[in-house]
Amino acid sequence: MDQRLSQGSSSAANRTAILAAARRQFGDAGYFGATLRSVAKMAGVDPRLIRHYFHSKAELFRTAVDMESDIESIRARILAGDRDDVGKRLAREFFLLWTASPESVRALVAGAMSYPGAAEVLRAHLVGDLLAPLIAELDVDQSDLRAALVGSHLLGVALLYHLVPVAVLHRTEVNHLADAIGPELQRLLTGEL
Repeated sequence: MDQRLSQGSSSAANRTAILAAARRQFGDAGYFGATLRSVAKMAGVDPRLIRHYFHSKAELFRTAVDMESDIESIRARILAGDRDDVGKRLAREFFLLWTASPESVRALVAGAMSYPGAAEVLRAHLVGDLLAPLIAELDVDQSDLRAALVGSHLLGVALLYHLVPVAVLHRTEVNHLADAIGPELQRLLTGEL
């Protein structure tokens, strides 16, 4: 086994460096543009080490974009309080999540633009883990359509924030963004369609 592969004391540091480099590479070049060699070079490790830890490019991508958030706590915070403000709370939680893990979100959004596997990860996190159960709790009709429409609004803002950087979005405080988009999300979540 390569000496780098057997260094236990530096394995956590190597793994951290690989994931940080993967987020940057996937975010800058998209899924297909990023290579294991480019990630390894940026991380300062042998490319074989990536396969040792992650086995494949797809697994590296999934691990790099996993934001390790407690989705149940996020849903609980969104649902806590007045039903008429759930749209603002959803927007705020979404924006706080993306500002807490900007490179992960950028890599996920960039990857989803070209790689079906990345699009599925994004769909699973946003619609499957967050929006569908949230909307089920709201007990409204047309829940699938509502989840798709709310997701499209949130992803549109994420796209303009992370991939097509619109300066005004970066200059605007998260709470102000949430207040601005919240009413439209509220209409889609609980209003007439």
